[in-house]
Amino acid sequence: MGGAWLAYNGVLLDNPTLDPRLREIMILRISWRTRSTYEWAQHIVAARAHGITDDEITRIGLGADAGVWTPLESSLLAAVDQLIDHHQVDDSTWAMLEDSLEPRQLLEALFVAGTYVCLAMVFNSVALPLDPSIDLTAIPELPELEDQS
Repeated sequence: MGGAWLAYNGVLLDNPTLDPRLREIMILRISWRTRSTYEWAQHIVAARAHGITDDEITRIGLGADAGVWTPLESSLLAAVDQLIDHHQVDDSTWAMLEDSLEPRQLLEALFVAGTYVCLAMVFNSVALPLDPSIDLTAIPELPELEDQS
């Protein structure tokens, strides 16, 4: 089962149509929302490799309104929150995404969100240990979770 999942996930990582920076911003937000320490640590490394700054990383917890994101990045962060909270992207966010992304990229963004929420649930449930090759002193802690009520 794990092999099939890794093959599927490999398509999102190895042959993406969505810019890797956008994907990593989404994954960091998902990691933050789901409190997935494993996903957070793994994807800080990837995020930095795709040009996401430490200032932007610290603002992941602020979401779409952090004031550092492009309009497309803000829309993707809003979409992540909407998918987690309501299991669908609202019409106004979808319209903003349609203005910037091609149909295949739109679907890929949905699959990225669904995939990484699922992975976070698995990693959190099995308490997957962090990769020992990651220098944890170089990984910022997850920003505090704001009140979601």
